[in-house]
Amino acid sequence: MFIYEPGHRLCQPVCRGALHFHMFRLALTSNPRSNRILDMKILEDHSMPCDLSVRIRTASRGRLPALVVAASLAWPLVVDSAQVVYLAEDAIGVTELYIVDTNSPGNATKLNEEASFSNGVWPFEISPDGTLAVYAGDQDTPNNTDLYLVEIENPGVSQRLGSLTDTLEQRGVFSPDGTKIAYTASPPDFSGPNLYFVDLASPDQTTQLNSTLPEGGKVDRARFGFTPDNLSVVYLADQDTVFRQELYVVNLNNPGQPAKLSGALIINGNVDYLQPFLITPNGTGVVYRADQDTNGVPELYLVEFTSPGNTTKINPALVNNGQTWRFALTQAGTALIYGATIDSQGRELYLTELASPGMAEKLSAPLTGSEFEVWLIGPSPNDALVFYATRDQFGDVVDLHMVDPASPGQATIITQGFSGSITSNWHVLSPDGRYIAFTGEEANLGEGVYVIDSTSQNAPIRLSPPLTNKLPYAFPDWLRWSPDSSKVAYLAYDDVTGVVELYLSDVAIPGVSQRLNAPLPPGAWVNVPTDLQSFSFVPEIASGRFSDVPLDYWALSFIETLAASGITVGCGGGNYCPEDSVTRAQMAVFLERGMHGSDFSPPAASGNVFLDVGASDFAASFIEQFFLDGITSGCGGNNYCPGNAVTRAQMAVFLLRAKHGAGYTPPPAMGVFTDVPLESFAVAWIEQLASEGITSGCGGSNYCPDNPVTRAQMAVFLVRTFEL
Repeated sequence: MFIYEPGHRLCQPVCRGALHFHMFRLALTSNPRSNRILDMKILEDHSMPCDLSVRIRTASRGRLPALVVAASLAWPLVVDSAQVVYLAEDAIGVTELYIVDTNSPGNATKLNEEASFSNGVWPFEISPDGTLAVYAGDQDTPNNTDLYLVEIENPGVSQRLGSLTDTLEQRGVFSPDGTKIAYTASPPDFSGPNLYFVDLASPDQTTQLNSTLPEGGKVDRARFGFTPDNLSVVYLADQDTVFRQELYVVNLNNPGQPAKLSGALIINGNVDYLQPFLITPNGTGVVYRADQDTNGVPELYLVEFTSPGNTTKINPALVNNGQTWRFALTQAGTALIYGATIDSQGRELYLTELASPGMAEKLSAPLTGSEFEVWLIGPSPNDALVFYATRDQFGDVVDLHMVDPASPGQATIITQGFSGSITSNWHVLSPDGRYIAFTGEEANLGEGVYVIDSTSQNAPIRLSPPLTNKLPYAFPDWLRWSPDSSKVAYLAYDDVTGVVELYLSDVAIPGVSQRLNAPLPPGAWVNVPTDLQSFSFVPEIASGRFSDVPLDYWALSFIETLAASGITVGCGGGNYCPEDSVTRAQMAVFLERGMHGSDFSPPAASGNVFLDVGASDFAASFIEQFFLDGITSGCGGNNYCPGNAVTRAQMAVFLLRAKHGAGYTPPPAMGVFTDVPLESFAVAWIEQLASEGITSGCGGSNYCPDNPVTRAQMAVFLVRTFEL
């Protein structure tokens, strides 16, 4: 981990990888005003193999330049957040919004504008770039809840949003690009709420998104969100039939004309509101849980935005009276991990590739002893591991486990050396996938906050000090990790006074915690979460390296990972050209570097391999090496066609040969994609590419084999194929 202290010339960064680490001593020349690094030189390098994840800690906000180092970087760069926003009561019991710098705990500033509240502020959200907060409150008119926007750097000065009046229960959510806010609001008679949106370019204009609700109908105030392209909102509502919750999507350009996403429900069936839906990372569809086919049997379904109502059941058949429960998409978005009772062994953990619905692989190890069921914690950011807990028949946690999806059923108990007991079902995975925070109890120490490091064989460490009458408030969202995974903020309550306060602990300094919130008036407390958050770190995201790849671009992390690996430097002028088609010449460079390493330099071209590739042509040496490696024989007639675009079908063949060798032959095709019939070119290669989790198709159960591969798609293909 790089720790860059602005204004200092020397620093010692540490790479905290899975098993090994790098120790460097760097000479850094920086601009003390902008904190920009002007020059960097490695003076010493004592290293072992390690996946180096770069995080930069600065004393100022704002954008940082990209660092170029000979290591694998995690992108986009996440700047250590030094600020936490939280809700707490004032002297008269009114909830207000505060912000505190973790470097100055207890010295909080009121974020909302000063006003004579009756009901206070509730709830709030922070924009993806960490510059804005939106909150609801009766700031201007008692008992009339409006929506307000405030700049994080300008607390106490707010702007009222929208044109609604006489409304209640408002909750706002930012679009991924931070330019729009969707929110729910009800009139004074408590009908609804309805769903609205406001464009921050026209902050005083409100547009209703849902169609007219039946009497008693409502949009769920907490279950809605934007699609990754910022153009639509998915929401849960009993919009057509009262007391029947279904899933809808509405395009912001067609307000009032939603499409029902969920399939036809059985009588008394509902889409689950506890964990209602997940939008796929590529924005093509939604996964949701519902008792759609059998009353009282919630199962998992996939629906594409292009085919609303045309759903596919993801899980295979369940045992009699079986069910599914907690589920999560892999970070790549190609598979679903979930708990289910699929066989007689009980409630266990499974993985289903979205391209192969109805087929499940059991991830969890066989249940033993008092273990009765599994409880999913989540996948690591690179999908290399999946974490889960086992519980007994009374719901008490037995152990925490991790499993590599490539080795299903071979799980490792990571809390085996813990002498105490795990006292809560809420376990929180750190953003980097290394740590799990949980509440536990050891003899003579009482209940406290613990952290287990999944990369070591050590027992869990206790973060919180012995708490005198102060116990972790272990409910959903009771604890949050800092963006860089170095600290945790958590709620703890005094079991004598009943007061709840907010604390901070650093993983590097176990056994010590600091109270973050300002001193509270008698009887007041920091708000506890229900279905809405009560505190949050302020995200601080540094800019990516390419000017034409915004931070909300769907393939940003893949593009940045590819660039960080040294396989590409973009298309020139500081750009990546993500929507441009990949030519066969460019593909040869991409794949040769993927196979042999980013610093690979093939022998000089002879110009005698292909008629249309001269020795001095662009990528000639890579193209000829591509031929010598047996990956291609050209496009016919002793030509290579270097300027032709690569199709998605061709790419499947190239990728698998590059990964497995020139002699590789995939297994026979089964007919996975609608637009790739069994007699079509490369069908077996395409289906194997999906089977290996490299692609899930182009949406709607299609693969789009004849479409050209874009440079953004190529980044995804390469990162997944070569596990960059």
